[in-house]
Amino acid sequence: MSALKTSESGVSLPRSQPPAIPANFISRDHLFSLFETQVPGSTLVIAPAGYGKTSLVSAWAQASERPTIWYTVDVNDTFEDFKAHLVDSIQKFIPDVKQVQNSAENVGRANSINSIVKIVTQYPGDVNFVIDFGRGTDEGVLPFRQLLVDATPENVHIVIVRRTSTDASLARYASHASLSLITSEDLKFSESEVEIIAGINQVNLQENGNAREIKLCAGWPAAVQLMCRNIGKNNAHAKFADAISSHVNPIAVLALETYNAMTPENRSILLKLSIVEEFDNEVASIILGEEFSESYINRLVTDGLFITASSTKNRIYRFNPLVFEALTKIQKENKSGLQELHLKLVDLYVQRKDATKALEHAFLSGDSQTFYEVFRVSVREMAAIGRGDLLIKWSNYVGDASEEGQVRQKTIKIVGHLVNLDFGKAEAMAIELEHIADLQGGSEFLERLCAMIRTHIYFARGDFAQSSERFNISIQPTSIETSLQELDLIALMRLHASQAFLHDDFDELVRIYEKAKLLAQSSTPSIAHYHLLCMQAMVLYSYGQYFQAAEAASAAIEIAEQSGYKGITGPLDVMLVLARAQLEASDLEKAVESFSKIVYLAQSWEIWPWYFMAQGSITRIH
Repeated sequence: MSALKTSESGVSLPRSQPPAIPANFISRDHLFSLFETQVPGSTLVIAPAGYGKTSLVSAWAQASERPTIWYTVDVNDTFEDFKAHLVDSIQKFIPDVKQVQNSAENVGRANSINSIVKIVTQYPGDVNFVIDFGRGTDEGVLPFRQLLVDATPENVHIVIVRRTSTDASLARYASHASLSLITSEDLKFSESEVEIIAGINQVNLQENGNAREIKLCAGWPAAVQLMCRNIGKNNAHAKFADAISSHVNPIAVLALETYNAMTPENRSILLKLSIVEEFDNEVASIILGEEFSESYINRLVTDGLFITASSTKNRIYRFNPLVFEALTKIQKENKSGLQELHLKLVDLYVQRKDATKALEHAFLSGDSQTFYEVFRVSVREMAAIGRGDLLIKWSNYVGDASEEGQVRQKTIKIVGHLVNLDFGKAEAMAIELEHIADLQGGSEFLERLCAMIRTHIYFARGDFAQSSERFNISIQPTSIETSLQELDLIALMRLHASQAFLHDDFDELVRIYEKAKLLAQSSTPSIAHYHLLCMQAMVLYSYGQYFQAAEAASAAIEIAEQSGYKGITGPLDVMLVLARAQLEASDLEKAVESFSKIVYLAQSWEIWPWYFMAQGSITRIH
């Protein structure tokens, strides 16, 4: 099994664009007047599930003359994911794409969000910015939400879609009378809209007490649509009032009634598809096998009740969250055949190099061996692209409740904290693991692992003596097989080579580089060659071959940008090589620009030797 990559950008194109409007969507453009029009300004759309919040805002955005930045929040999103979606959306209407990418690359922490939002000020007109929490996602994904609201440029109208009120203060807009609130009362279907829905579903409101039954929905759009569907196609009457009185989700009751009235074949297709909330045609074909029919899925999209589709060229389908919730409950009661489907999806996502989804389906399959194998081959890629959050999340499942299992979990968590640049937690865990090793009478593996962690921590703090001491411990051979593999050792040697480069110890730099080359084998992952290229750039500079050094450094920087390498794996060393080579060529303007990027990233990542070296160079130039 080849090594996997997580989605380093985290971009799912449909989530950075307004969703497509279902073919049978009733135009509600009479509600557009409820949106605030001023800039800066804000509109809050707050209502429970099933009120058509996202569909309304999407229709409004697509009818607006302003370009729209759109971000649909997902529960697993990190700041990096938010940043990637924001940049992807901005690129559609700001022509200077490279500047957008470079600015986003220079943002490493939430407190740097100003560097992104200010890009929009370059646009010569007004802009809409929609953040859709309509799926009930925990707002914890945006802990910087207040800063985001406060930093929004003067030419932006921000729209927030939520199921509940937000705790972010919008006083900035309220004080200028440029704040509008759209609630469930505004979104309820009017009598005329109810009549239209009834007509579409061929429901005679004058028969069988249909009008009385539908009236119980109190204008709740999703309830009205599902009720009319049940009556019109299935001649059924779900007891909406009974569902409410029994403290269950009435929409889920209606969704289940609609589902149960379908043919067994169609129920089987929907239930199988619902093992994923979002899918494309390839995923659907793997899940359904011979039952797959693109035309049938498109009919479901046209129907609009069960599945929606993206407006992108390669369509992405997504279940209505209320329907998905109902189908998920059915799955939990009947898991027959699900393991096989999850394992097929594991193979697909392994092929796509999407470790996040591969791990999710490996876990859901219940096959611990498959999960461990997928995790084992992807752990270093997750570390390289700064996804320590994923390492910490999945570490809970790589070991059992035994003492040995608990230690295994801690060895993954400590790497996760290091990758997250949370050096304090990583150092605390290193102390804990070293204590465990002492209690066990010594553990070469734990000793080498903790030494590796401390090598990075001490280097980041500028404690070069301690870093060198731990480096020498970490690369010592062991009497047993250790998880410090060739890739780990090459990465450590690059770090030590960087230290030699900073001290102009070029003999040590060349010695380490030659030693690292001996470790590289034909089967070594591509990231190892990236580490070697970084060392090669430093060596070429030490030989006075500045042009060749700049070429190697530029190539390494490009690899890092394309692959998403950041933090302890980021290209700060070769960025310094490039800046120094530009300085040697007397290109002071480019050199200052390169040094400034180093200062920004090093400060964001809290890897201070690069910060002080670059800042000192800028001071000397000026």
